[in-house]
Amino acid sequence: MCLDGRDCGEVMRHIMRAFVVLALAWLWLPASAPARADAPDQAASVDKAYEYGFPIFEQARLVYLYSYFAGNPQRVPVNRFGHRRQLVDHTARTVTTPNNDTLYSSAVIDLSAGPVRLDVPDFGNRYWSVALIDAYTNNFAHLGTRVSGSKGGAYLIVSPAWHEKPPAGVTLIRAPGNHIVAIARILVDGPDDYEAVHHLQDALILSATTPALSKTDLIRPIPGDPANFVAVVNRVLHDDPPATADTAVLKQLAELGLGADAPPLTDAQRRSWSEHFARAQAALIGESKSIGNVIEGWGYMPPNIGNFGTDYRTRALIALRGIWANIPAEMSYALATADRSGNVLDGDRRYRMHFAAGTPPANGFWSFSIYEVTKEGGLFFGDNPIHRYAIGDRTKGLVRNSDGSLDILVQMESPGAGREGNWLPVPAKNFVVIARAYLPGTALLSGRFRYPGIELLN
Repeated sequence: MCLDGRDCGEVMRHIMRAFVVLALAWLWLPASAPARADAPDQAASVDKAYEYGFPIFEQARLVYLYSYFAGNPQRVPVNRFGHRRQLVDHTARTVTTPNNDTLYSSAVIDLSAGPVRLDVPDFGNRYWSVALIDAYTNNFAHLGTRVSGSKGGAYLIVSPAWHEKPPAGVTLIRAPGNHIVAIARILVDGPDDYEAVHHLQDALILSATTPALSKTDLIRPIPGDPANFVAVVNRVLHDDPPATADTAVLKQLAELGLGADAPPLTDAQRRSWSEHFARAQAALIGESKSIGNVIEGWGYMPPNIGNFGTDYRTRALIALRGIWANIPAEMSYALATADRSGNVLDGDRRYRMHFAAGTPPANGFWSFSIYEVTKEGGLFFGDNPIHRYAIGDRTKGLVRNSDGSLDILVQMESPGAGREGNWLPVPAKNFVVIARAYLPGTALLSGRFRYPGIELLN
């Protein structure tokens, strides 16, 4: 991520750890000893508390690293956008499952001292979106092509306590709390399009009516430390009160010391967290490997992704595998780890993805990306002879069949002259495919369309 004109490569390598998915780091957590047979209730309680608190902790950790940690020389000040200036390629190894479609701009926003104004440029025919996300990883508001069209405008983002009238011509956005995150995604058609997108990124401007309050007393999140986990979660619960619907579960979790005004942990509470914390982490990681429904080798995300309500399990799993995920109406994605017969995808074999005319159904655009799977479980682009990391409806040279259908060839070797336009190179033996549809059509959102299973050719 490139900030204020500083070196893009170095900044991106450092900041991206605090930007999108950091699931890989959690895969390295050590397994715990099994719970004592005489304490099943304690173990189950810690499981529930960890499940509820993990998304809160993870967002607090990313926000802290991004804007508050003095040890980060490239930190982005609060109430200011930081920009990622180029697409990811095979050399990037810090963030799993990067996309090859959009450039990102992101900001940590503090409304506790007063409103923050967001000015948005005119994007013309280019796809764009800005997601506003609360402290509990829910998307509470969206701007962009889907809801705003191409026109720019001015917006005033305010806290729940602000009750004045916005200036004329400025649209009011009321946040559910004082501390939120903004994620902007802007379509880019390769390196030749960078300059135009950079101008649009620079025209995304945040301006606070009053400087943000100092946060020198924030607790530094420390992954793997149960007492720190509780302290960080409780600080968020205090600073950004949860939804009323969370009251019931928080009453249950109070016995473990979770709560906005909870006193310091007792010795018994510390013992429960210490004995069961690592096992609760490992259990969540295990569950995250199979999110959603699998149909013909494709795994589909739950329909409440991005706005979880009281579905704390899905919220925790998404926070682990893809925090700040978009809502389905904005972007739909599916992951294939196996072909249509259920056999694990293998780079030594050749495959075909066949789509009927008019599919995949996307009102914006669609793409497929291949990722090699590391031994730790991370998903990254791999090098290939034509340096292609995704293929989609904007890919130059893509050729449809005479009946309008489309074949995408998934294999390690070139399919030969005249067919490379439809080639999605496989970089390694172990790989997966991710399908993305931006502004997905009704057929995809309703489940009437499903991606055809990947066909084995040899």
